[in-house]
Formats: sequence, structure tokens, C-alpha cells
Amino acid sequence: MHGGTRATAAEHRRIERTLDLGCLACRVKGQYTGLPDECHHLLLSFNHRRGHAFTICLCSYHHRGIV
Repeated sequence: MHGGTRATAAEHRRIERTLDLGCLACRVKGQYTGLPDECHHLLLSFNHRRGHAFTICLCSYHHRGIV
């Protein structure tokens, strides 16, 4: 697990490609909010991040509830 470590070059490229896909929640719902996209790290139990290889793209609304 990468708890708090910087992403490697390969992980950073993966995150950038993920962000290019747009918000996963908007895609599933057939919506487009037009809000900025953010990287969301998937979590294990007790809110521990799984690491940089386990990320999805969410817009600011679906990530943090911010419009």
C-alpha cells in the first residue's frame, strides 16, 4: 500500500490516463456535469487508501460533493 507516498512515474501516467476518461459516476448515469475531474483513491477498510494503482476519476461533485 502507498499510504501517503508519491506516485511513481508509471502510476502518475496511469492517473493522467484515468482522468482523461472523465467522471466514472457521470458516465454510469449518462450525465455530464462539466465540473473539474479529480483522482479518487479506492479505499480498504478503516478508510485506508489502496494505493495509486487503485484510482478512478470522479468530478468534484461525485468526489467531494462540491459544485
